[in-house]
Amino acid sequence: MKWSEARKAELKMSIFQTSIHLFEEKGYESVSVDQITKVCGIAKGTFYNYFSSKEDILFYFGESQMEQVLQFLEKDMPDGDIKMRLLHLFEALFNRIHEESHLVKKAMRQLLQSASLRQKEFKTIHAFYMKLVELIEQAQQQQQISSKWKIKEIAKLIHGSYFQMLWVWMHTEIELEEVKRSFNIQMEMIWEGIARDR
Repeated sequence: MKWSEARKAELKMSIFQTSIHLFEEKGYESVSVDQITKVCGIAKGTFYNYFSSKEDILFYFGESQMEQVLQFLEKDMPDGDIKMRLLHLFEALFNRIHEESHLVKKAMRQLLQSASLRQKEFKTIHAFYMKLVELIEQAQQQQQISSKWKIKEIAKLIHGSYFQMLWVWMHTEIELEEVKRSFNIQMEMIWEGIARDR
């Protein structure tokens, strides 16, 4: 019987969850694909249907967030000014993190322990930055923000604020809702500073 997309997504998430727990318990380097498949109760071939390697497990959340960004920009972004579009986008990203907050923290910590893994994750982070550049460029073209500010510098500021707040959340006991509120305040401050003079 052919598996539905929902069943496939459920199994992929189960492999992700189990793997992150094993990495936390034994250390990333000490865990093998064989151990993961044994604990998951699946064949090795099934594992490779979902992840091409052990390290790809750590990138699953970041890549799924990037997919969410692309889908959100293409389909789900509400009409209106760019500021509201950005706020809706980051609201969706924070909500996605909230769904699996404990696992996300663990995955991020594992990524930070390896230079090669960090380098690969940087590509996803940079792709997200470039999407922000596109949105800021639209805002300038639509005269929603001042043209005196460089587009890439604005995007870096917003991008940096988001990841800085994730860093704070990852390394402290601050609740994600508080982090989200702080980020929204920063966004208001940034937008007020770059807003087009009326």
